[in-house]
Amino acid sequence: MSPNGPSDGGLVVLAGSHKHHKQHFDQIGGFRPEQDQGATENGYDYTDEDVAFYHAQGCKEVKICANAGDLILWDSRTIHWNASPVGEQIRFISYVCYCPRNMASEGELARKLEVFQARKGSTHWPNMNVIPADGTKHDALPCRPNGSVDPANRLRPFIEPEETPTVMRLVGVRG
Repeated sequence: MSPNGPSDGGLVVLAGSHKHHKQHFDQIGGFRPEQDQGATENGYDYTDEDVAFYHAQGCKEVKICANAGDLILWDSRTIHWNASPVGEQIRFISYVCYCPRNMASEGELARKLEVFQARKGSTHWPNMNVIPADGTKHDALPCRPNGSVDPANRLRPFIEPEETPTVMRLVGVRG
């Protein structure tokens, strides 16, 4: 929603890493719960040694640059993170994650509706672990490049979305 160049912070991927997870986790003895970043398998805190394994497989860090209006699609199993801005451009973006609706339970779909109506974000998983931003870990205030809180921070959108059947299908709460 705004330009995002090499110094503006934003999405960084370890290109091709999704192809090597089985080999990596087999090698280290499986998923390490102490490296979990929240709800069950919502994120994983890779160590420097983990990253070195992926680099040895030929995976390279790529900072994704984009223009306002660009759509970036990637397999979220690819190791990815947000780089901090080092320039003056304010970053404005929306991450959206989808999967087939039938992968979610009725309880998770009800929770998704609650989170959507509160205009909160959730986890990396669109079909499970629907945990709303909680005022701490998942609800960081938007900051300017100098670290100060953005004065445009707000709890609700300037213009509320109309909850049309199409919007509600995109939210995943109506079939």
